[in-house]
Amino acid sequence: MTKENRIIDFIAFILLDYEELLSNANYFFWQESKHPLQDQNEVIPNYMDFLKEYIVTDKIVENDTKVRELKSLKNLLTNKELINLIKYLEYNFNWGYPDADNDGVYGGNLSLKLTEEEIKDYFSNYLSYYQINQDAYISYFIAIFNTLDESVHRQLKTETRKIDSILYNKKSLPNNLQSEYVTNRYNSYKNRLFNDTADNTLQFLGFTDVNGVYFNQRKTISTYLQFLKEFPETLKYTFEEFPNKEKSSSFLAYEYFQNKLSGKKLYRQDELEIKFEKCKEENSSIILYLKEKSFTDLEINTILNILSNGEYTALNYRHIDNLKQVDVFRLFYTLYIFDYYKEKKSLNFDKEADFKKILEIQKIIPNSQEKHNQLLKYYKNSNSNEENRHYPFKSYNKFLDKIGGIAKIKREKLKQIP
Repeated sequence: MTKENRIIDFIAFILLDYEELLSNANYFFWQESKHPLQDQNEVIPNYMDFLKEYIVTDKIVENDTKVRELKSLKNLLTNKELINLIKYLEYNFNWGYPDADNDGVYGGNLSLKLTEEEIKDYFSNYLSYYQINQDAYISYFIAIFNTLDESVHRQLKTETRKIDSILYNKKSLPNNLQSEYVTNRYNSYKNRLFNDTADNTLQFLGFTDVNGVYFNQRKTISTYLQFLKEFPETLKYTFEEFPNKEKSSSFLAYEYFQNKLSGKKLYRQDELEIKFEKCKEENSSIILYLKEKSFTDLEINTILNILSNGEYTALNYRHIDNLKQVDVFRLFYTLYIFDYYKEKKSLNFDKEADFKKILEIQKIIPNSQEKHNQLLKYYKNSNSNEENRHYPFKSYNKFLDKIGGIAKIKREKLKQIP
């Protein structure tokens, strides 16, 4: 793959993190149905051809060579190209719904201002997918997931209601037929899953809990990338390859049915459950502190899973994918983790060594001197404003949407920012 194409793919990966992006670049799979923020008329069937209409690298790339292998951002961008990229994003992309009235936060006039640290965070997440399949356009699969997300959610709501009605409707049958009726319906869901799997359909992975359906984005995309590494000929990166929402939901529908029948997960997680219990024991004092802040047991388990970078998602605890170092700071602030360490551990967070201690409870970012230094800058500037490069609460509503919408932690329980 050429350097230009890899950089375009990386830029698209960044842009897809902004749902309200005022650019057609995010809407490849909306070309016929039209997204509210899209103004394109002609359908461009090839993904990279489409991106090149809206992402131009002439002012970024110095030398368009072939990228042999990515191990760090320096393998993709020189220092000058990194600076060029930051300027390109700021001057060419805005985000925010144009007519939204949200205290000025979203108005279509927010430039995509990213720091060097944020670009590095995005690349770290990009690299985690790239390492699975080095020949793939990573952003293509993020685009599929983002485009299907809402429609698959609706589809699964319909499926879970159908399954619930099956288990209720059996009561209208004689006792000797009830079990056979449920087994027949259950097998129909299993057969549908098998057929969709044979068709190489991307399956959304995750689970259903008391808060509804949770999609595990990282596991969904990583699993499909691994499959395509073994069978690359099945993918052409075209508009027509967009998966069907019914077929993409068949695994989670089947898993829901299985769980309703037996109360068991499809996969046993005995060792992981033991490990999670140990994690809770090690963090028992933090758990008690969070309970004092009115967080429920489920919310606390979700918090532990997020801080563990999704290690316990298989136990049906929610997680937020692709968190950056600024998000780690926000988690520590809004979830009272800073307060806990100040009150119980006498840390003042006025020196880098204090951040070395607090980073021990998470697995999202490395516990390195570079991160200690950056978190200290965030902490010192938490009372500043949007103009400050190290102000940690830029685009903060976007972060809150993930906490409330994905993790299902009630926003009113979070600590208010300064």
